[in-house]
Amino acid sequence: MSRRRVKNIALNDDEDYDVDESFGHSFEDEPAFGVSPATASAYLFVRDKDTGGRITQPPLPDVKEEPPQSAPAPQMARLHVATAGPAHSVKVGFAGAVAVSPSVPSPSPRLLSTKQQQQQQAASSASNSRSASPAPPRKNGADPDSAGGDSTEASATEAYKRYCAGLGDRAMINLVIIGHVDAGKSTLIGHLLYLLGAVSQKVIHRYEQECRKAGKPSFQFAWVLDESEEERQRGVTMDVARSQLSTPHRLVNLLDCPGHKDFIPNMISGAMAADAALLVINATRGEFESGFDQGGQTREHALLARGLGIGQLVVAINKMDTAKWSETRFAEIRDKLGVYLKSVGFKPDCVSYCPVSGLEGANLNKPLSAELCPWYASGPTLVDLIDRLTPPPRSVDKPLRFYISEVSTGGRGTGGSGAVTCFGNALSGYAAPGHKLLLLPANQRITVKAVTSSGQDASAAAGPAIFAGDSGTISVSGGGVDPAHFGPGSVLSSVTMPCPCTNRLRAKLLLINVSQPVTKGYQAIFHQQAVSVPVTIIRLLAQINKSTGQLERRHPRYILSNCCAEVELQLDRPLCLDVYTNSRELGKFMLRDRGVTVAAGTVLCY
Repeated sequence: MSRRRVKNIALNDDEDYDVDESFGHSFEDEPAFGVSPATASAYLFVRDKDTGGRITQPPLPDVKEEPPQSAPAPQMARLHVATAGPAHSVKVGFAGAVAVSPSVPSPSPRLLSTKQQQQQQAASSASNSRSASPAPPRKNGADPDSAGGDSTEASATEAYKRYCAGLGDRAMINLVIIGHVDAGKSTLIGHLLYLLGAVSQKVIHRYEQECRKAGKPSFQFAWVLDESEEERQRGVTMDVARSQLSTPHRLVNLLDCPGHKDFIPNMISGAMAADAALLVINATRGEFESGFDQGGQTREHALLARGLGIGQLVVAINKMDTAKWSETRFAEIRDKLGVYLKSVGFKPDCVSYCPVSGLEGANLNKPLSAELCPWYASGPTLVDLIDRLTPPPRSVDKPLRFYISEVSTGGRGTGGSGAVTCFGNALSGYAAPGHKLLLLPANQRITVKAVTSSGQDASAAAGPAIFAGDSGTISVSGGGVDPAHFGPGSVLSSVTMPCPCTNRLRAKLLLINVSQPVTKGYQAIFHQQAVSVPVTIIRLLAQINKSTGQLERRHPRYILSNCCAEVELQLDRPLCLDVYTNSRELGKFMLRDRGVTVAAGTVLCY
């Protein structure tokens, strides 16, 4: 009998796998993202010398015994996939966990005494009787393990229907504002909020007086969003400013991101929470060129937005008054920018352009006059283009994932004394007062005391709750709640279906701006939502054709810029992540090195 030694693919980094013909990754089933059958089957294998070092499945035992029957997990779907050798089945969990097990019975001991056989039969009978016993009844549609915390899919759907009824004809969408520094983003959005009635004349008049005293007479609208003293002194946005406006058919959550290259991490956190983007361009001669040339933030912001999954884009060509509303200048910027946007993945049908003046308020909510701009007099305004954006479907029926970006322990929120208030975004599911949740990665059980939502007016019809796609606060409490466990990057999760946490994952990378070949051991900064941690590439698994998704080479020694590859990453500390096909927000990340974005990635498995 030949010797076999079990190999764990996640722990053997130094062995040469060039002879492993069956180890590899098929991308025929999911060219863009996902875990292929061959990838899944690689989790369990042995290496046999009789096969010349090839990876094979373990042979069946000589003595076959039927394994005890157990009830299938209600939240797991089993997919049988075709692989070389014995058939395997892949169980895909609701929370994104992927487990692989052979379809054949598990090997059992070859020799058992009579007493051992009797004990095994008794244990099997007891297990079957327990699995056949009915589950305890649920109260108010809640899971018994969470004590009223996780509502069933039916109750979540009913609550969401009442929530949508409260919105009326409007649908909610998250819009991120991006662009090069000094493009006029804050002034544009502040003036738009004023024209739509979200900011009063009294507030604008006070800001105008304060701006004149500070020697910045044109910053009154920018100060609507730039609220901190440091931002107003420096004249640049440093953090993501949140506000909300209403159009005839949309309730828009605005995320005004900084344009300076020093605050790219803040821009990434804002873009990850968005459904669409508003790219603001400075039409002034020389300003557009400086932002669009290599190193400008116009290019990087557009690239980051597309790499983070944003597919809809509105381009506001701002400060057209400085270009005297020239049609030639507008067409020049549109044509030059359109070529680049198409090259990074934006579809031309999903990109729209409009000329505006944020300081003068021209073409924001009212059409341009024929005297001012005859060539665009009948064109849509900025509000019209925002109103045409398509909101994505909300994953309300999935387990709760509330991503925390800010924490307060007093003076904010409605949880009362002793409560911790968490501000963030609901990525999936929904939460309401009384729900029992799990704080990850601290693994601490908490209770929801109060909830506020960006759709608060709509949630009045459904009761106090926060649904997938909303931003807001959740005030929590619980026995021994430690505020130190709460922080940016933590996730409030379902108790029965918790969010995965890991410090090691397999991912698909698209290298962007790499000055040298990327090899095993390459170190960078891993940016995901509101957190950034050091990361190391510990294995290069495959090089992939970025257009077709087909495998080009197994285990490359290096990867060059503008190439796509499957790699294994090691994080310095565990983070809440998920497979991209289960959660776009938790499955997307960016890699940056020395202030430059070097790769965009998606989580394949962990």
